[in-house]
Amino acid sequence: MLKEEFKATIALKHKHIVRYFEFQEKAEMIKKDGTKVPVAFMAQEPAMGGELFEHVYHTGPFDEPVCRYYFKQMLQGIHYLHQKGYSHRDLKAENIVLDHNFDAKILDFGFAAALEGRDGSGFNRTFKGTLGYMAPEILLKKPYQGEVVDMFALACILFVMRSGSNPFHEAAQMDDPFYTHIAKHDSDKFWQIHSQGKPEGYFSEEFKDMITAMFDYHPQKRLCMADLIGHPWMMEAIPAKDDIMTEFAARAEKVKARAEAEKEQERESKKSNASDRTRRNIVINEKIYTSGDLSEQDL
Repeated sequence: MLKEEFKATIALKHKHIVRYFEFQEKAEMIKKDGTKVPVAFMAQEPAMGGELFEHVYHTGPFDEPVCRYYFKQMLQGIHYLHQKGYSHRDLKAENIVLDHNFDAKILDFGFAAALEGRDGSGFNRTFKGTLGYMAPEILLKKPYQGEVVDMFALACILFVMRSGSNPFHEAAQMDDPFYTHIAKHDSDKFWQIHSQGKPEGYFSEEFKDMITAMFDYHPQKRLCMADLIGHPWMMEAIPAKDDIMTEFAARAEKVKARAEAEKEQERESKKSNASDRTRRNIVINEKIYTSGDLSEQDL
């Protein structure tokens, strides 16, 4: 997979796409004990700002202007990718990272494919992607257009940024308790469900209109890149760069603190489990009762 990813991205040079510099299919890694292990590796530019998903998961959803700021950057990156003749096919919040200036960059091109398709028809047929971000036509194993399913996945990412949760229970299928309302053109119910526990008006009408159109069950009815650029929600203001830097520097500190707390909790859990496995001898009426792990000497 690394080789395919490197081939697809080595020529890509865009400020919102992670740069890849080197690929070695046959290399060696020396372990601490001195043993050598065969590995493949790929060198890429660092993502000092962390994953977009981490910021949402650890610090909470973004307000709509911030969502718009990052969504525009993602659109620029994907538009460039499509112009180069590729689709990503695995866009998700975990595959959007932030650089040292907290600008968005797209990575992980292991499922990238030519827009023209293998047979030149303009359609792909392989079942690729991440379940919760897949367009219905992929899930139904129908021929699909790479740029169209990329836009569907971007809508999922935008929803996650704003809501803090996935738009569907499992996937964009007719029997999904959330997506069924989109598919049946009952979007009010979809938004009613997702608005539970949130302040009134949490999702703006413009946001709901755009997301609903991007989620349409029928690929030909979804918004394309040109439609999005001219949509009213996209025309509204975005934060200044300095404001983004300030907000996400604070978010990054929270992400770091949460990650360290989780590691400490994991260490304590391992200690606790190890303690629970310790052999204990209890003497009752001159008989020894043993609990815990037994050694060979005990048997």
